[in-house]
Amino acid sequence: MPKVLLVAAGGGGDVIGAVMVAETLGLTQQDASVATLAWERLLVDPVPGPRSVNDFEGLLQRGNTFEVLPSTRACEPYGSLLPRLRRDLGYQQFLLDPLAGVSGLVTQLQALEELLDKPREVWLVDVGGDVLATGNEAGLRSPLCDALTLAATTQLGGAPRLLVAGPGLDGELTPTEIQDRLRKSSATLVATLDAPSENVMSVLEWHPTEASALLAASADGIRGRVEIRDAGTPIDLTPQSAQLWSMPATDALPGSTAQDLLGTTSLSEAEQAMKGRLGWTELDHERRKARTLRPPDAFRIEHAEMKAVRAFEQSAARRGSRYTTFRRVAEQTGQARHWIELRAALVSSHPERLAGPLWRLS
Repeated sequence: MPKVLLVAAGGGGDVIGAVMVAETLGLTQQDASVATLAWERLLVDPVPGPRSVNDFEGLLQRGNTFEVLPSTRACEPYGSLLPRLRRDLGYQQFLLDPLAGVSGLVTQLQALEELLDKPREVWLVDVGGDVLATGNEAGLRSPLCDALTLAATTQLGGAPRLLVAGPGLDGELTPTEIQDRLRKSSATLVATLDAPSENVMSVLEWHPTEASALLAASADGIRGRVEIRDAGTPIDLTPQSAQLWSMPATDALPGSTAQDLLGTTSLSEAEQAMKGRLGWTELDHERRKARTLRPPDAFRIEHAEMKAVRAFEQSAARRGSRYTTFRRVAEQTGQARHWIELRAALVSSHPERLAGPLWRLS
């Protein structure tokens, strides 16, 4: 039976980060299982918010646990990349359903521990560190998902740990903010991540995560400024960007946004508790954006589209960036729903500019 239960704090992208952590620390697919929420970006799942177990077909139910299989699929109109992650990464994967709030997540995690015959350890893995947010950070964008998993994990026995991989790579907490929270949480530096495996690199060819792409790039030795997201957030990849920090999960709770969610019994209650602190959650943004979504146009990469790509590349380079993500290029050139096709076209035309999961600007 697996010896470690990895809880991916922020959903699908953090599953990739959790696997990178597992591989660096010497765990194999026989040593570890992954549990996560299905909370995707709108370009994957056009319906705002996380998915319930009722939104999937083909989950393997055992008691109060739900295993994601390669054959699992999201029901229409929902979308999820978790089944493909299960297939391509190989790690046993379980779906966490947040509809019953933190209380429901605790029950599910406890049932999962029983199913796995009491794993040696439980690690909550977050790429970037926004799980440590207090709510005062100006760059905070997606606090609710991470806060749900942190609040739930702290309620387990056996001293669960929080592992932060790539501090600051999600672009939500500044380097100063993240280092201050790491210090206050008694965090210790435990490793620098190894270069990503071939499986991880192949997954990053089709998964839209930016934080885990930056983590993989940093672990692979790429250095310099990277422009990400629709807002063009600049992230500097340094020798510290692939660091892995560890702390008792309970040490991260005081002062965090997760503290307000303890005892919640529904997702709606958790959302309102978060709004009580911040006045908003990422669900507000998702609902607004979902109202403007249109069916994707046919993919085009002709002269006008390439001209737009080159114009964006030049402007990003003038801002001091050396690299960008393919998702950022696609968003800035009107091809957000076709970022995979755009990636293939760019790499085909200029293979020398592929820098791991990133795109070199010159």
